[in-house]
Amino acid sequence: MKNITMANNGHRIDYLDSLRAFIIIIVVLHHALLAYSTAASPSWYVANPETTIFVDGVILINDIFMMPAMFFIAGFFVLLSMRHGIASFLKKKILRILLPLLGGVFLLVSPFISYLGHMARGDYTLDFFSYYFSVYLPQEVEPHHLWFLSFLFLLFLLCVPLFIIRQKLSGKPAGEKTRGESGSPVFFLAFGFVTALLYFSATVFINDGYWFGIGGFFAFQVTRAVFYVSYFFLGAAAYKRDWLAGNRIYRHGRLYVFTAVFLTMLIIIFRALAPNPGDIGVKLINALLHSYVCLAWLLSLLFIFHKAGEAGRRLPGFLVTNSYRIYVIHAVPVIAAQLLLVELDAPLYIKAAAVFSAGLGISLLLSILIQRVQVLVAPVIRGGTNHG
Repeated sequence: MKNITMANNGHRIDYLDSLRAFIIIIVVLHHALLAYSTAASPSWYVANPETTIFVDGVILINDIFMMPAMFFIAGFFVLLSMRHGIASFLKKKILRILLPLLGGVFLLVSPFISYLGHMARGDYTLDFFSYYFSVYLPQEVEPHHLWFLSFLFLLFLLCVPLFIIRQKLSGKPAGEKTRGESGSPVFFLAFGFVTALLYFSATVFINDGYWFGIGGFFAFQVTRAVFYVSYFFLGAAAYKRDWLAGNRIYRHGRLYVFTAVFLTMLIIIFRALAPNPGDIGVKLINALLHSYVCLAWLLSLLFIFHKAGEAGRRLPGFLVTNSYRIYVIHAVPVIAAQLLLVELDAPLYIKAAAVFSAGLGISLLLSILIQRVQVLVAPVIRGGTNHG
């Protein structure tokens, strides 16, 4: 089968690219719904007058698994990226991660997000360029959703010395696979328990909603860093041990799906009925549920997309190839659409669907435009370099 062959030959696995594109679509949906959540809308850029508790449940589950899944996929491909050497690896990550991050934070994405947020709150009467130079650059530089790129780039940098040391100790290339029998349900139960304890320990001392930032372009939710780092290296281990080859971790796929659905209902009920979220026992139970919901949905989605890939069913190629740029761009059209519709007298779900459609559609169109410009400009740059 194509997916198995690709895994064994050390190439990219198609269904993981499709899964990443799906997760990014979930991210767009997540941000589109935040304006209509009873819990989240007061702290979001745009607060819709009407909210619903039903949106809260969708946001709760998305918030648990979507970013750890993104880090898992990034970790899975990190060793593959190192097969051509550390210098090539760093060059690619600077071009693909760091430069878009800096451009998005200082020029193209974050300034517009901040400005739209101020417009929604009625803070300023400044035009955008006056705001950008007099307020944003001196005082308000922040990554917004691009925090993912800054944290991911930090993990890539961390990988370099770790894999250099390992390569010297083992005498093997960083990207060489070693077959292993890990990846069993027992292993995943242990992994979920360890991440739950780490997450619980963090929430005992740090508020779960606390964000730490440095320099305006690096920020992360401190307690959730447990999952980001753990799942990144879990992905690297999955590649190294070749867990995704064949059906090695998919033999229990239906059990993972059942577990994910059951735990999802359980954590929604628990969050709704928990008497005191600050109680130490409540925090422990919440950490255990959070950890296993996250893990169960990751394994379920891997199983579902693996089975779909075997059957020849994949997401449209244009969504897969444009997914990264959609992630970078999407928050601007999403927030702009929420702001345009905030005073519209229409059912909440119609507005939410319109925001999601506009956010995804406009981001896709802009991504395709950017891609075509890159195709046109690249030969000119190469030609100029050759003649220089």
